[in-house]
Amino acid sequence: MPPPNNFICTNFDIIAQEIDPLNLPQYPEKILANEICECFYKLDGRFKLPHAIVCLYIVSPKTVASVRGMVMTSLYSMIVKHYMAEKLYPAICAGLGYQMSSEEKGFVLKFSGYNEKLPILIDIVTKNLKTISSQIEPSVFETYKKQFKKFCYNNLISSKNLNKECRINIIEE
Repeated sequence: MPPPNNFICTNFDIIAQEIDPLNLPQYPEKILANEICECFYKLDGRFKLPHAIVCLYIVSPKTVASVRGMVMTSLYSMIVKHYMAEKLYPAICAGLGYQMSSEEKGFVLKFSGYNEKLPILIDIVTKNLKTISSQIEPSVFETYKKQFKKFCYNNLISSKNLNKECRINIIEE
């Protein structure tokens, strides 16, 4: 028999039930701001579900320093997703979700799911971000390197992207 799924929620309580839906802000409000992060909050006044969405944009100076840095960030996010797939399968089965993508200045982590178990998912992913480099096998790296090269090549020869780049260059001049 398989072990119990630790990501299945049991507590579906709504903490802020006594709030008037007419007085709720339309957009998320900033509740924390300092030199390294900003945190926003918005209560679900319509459906009142104990559901949260957490987006983390991890900015790295190494990503924007060079093209190599951008490529390495993209490969890193692809390889992390590969290694996390098996570990986080129970979380996906329990209704939690996560996404990771490389962006212009670093990469974005998105988490969604019920409030009770979402911190566990975030904790597992962020701890593995630090330790994943020691687990990467050369064959996995080479596979994702080839896949990324193919993606870049296909993206460069796409007429849609070429058209967009030409149009932007003409407009800028």
